[in-house]
Amino acid sequence: TQLIQTLTAQGGLFVAIKHEQVVGFIAGVVIEHFLSHDTFACDIGVFVLPECRGGSYFLRLVKTFEKWAKEKGAQEIQLGVSTGVHPEQTVRMYERLGYKMSSYGLIKAGV
Repeated sequence: TQLIQTLTAQGGLFVAIKHEQVVGFIAGVVIEHFLSHDTFACDIGVFVLPECRGGSYFLRLVKTFEKWAKEKGAQEIQLGVSTGVHPEQTVRMYERLGYKMSSYGLIKAGV
């Protein structure tokens, strides 16, 4: 298993590969806060195939993203769960990695 990274100026895409197949990814950006010059990293999306969950793919993807964000000068990292797919489990995984709940997101559909 290996992680392959493809980077742009502000964004990063990190892909988990197993037997020459993509089994997961994390994509995100490092940007400035809108009220200061501090920078932070946030995810655009994180996904691991259901049959590959429970192993080390998620952990390795997040750790790779954290390392990249730090190298890009991010003072903090914001990761979230917005799909509604196993949110409690995903939050617990983030908490095990040292993340703390900082916000709630709400959606109103059909507007």
